[in-house]
Amino acid sequence: NGTDAKVTKPVRYDDIAFFVSVLDIPVIGNGDITRQVSLDKMLATVVAGVMIARAGVRQPWLIAQLQATHANQVFIKPSPQVIADIFF
Repeated sequence: NGTDAKVTKPVRYDDIAFFVSVLDIPVIGNGDITRQVSLDKMLATVVAGVMIARAGVRQPWLIAQLQATHANQVFIKPSPQVIADIFF
């Protein structure tokens, strides 16, 4: 099924940046945004926004974590019990 598919191709940041530069519509970046470094790479393409997919399903706290890190704030990952409560 599609949820178990592994992505083997790397994100093509140069292509995303190209489309941002030539299109007159907002471009939303998507692909392997799993931590701050990958978010920074995507934001460097000057996209209008980002979309988080599989990583957000596996880590429902990921958006809050990225927002905190981006704002130089401390983020405390949920405890194992809270994570278990989310998934079970």
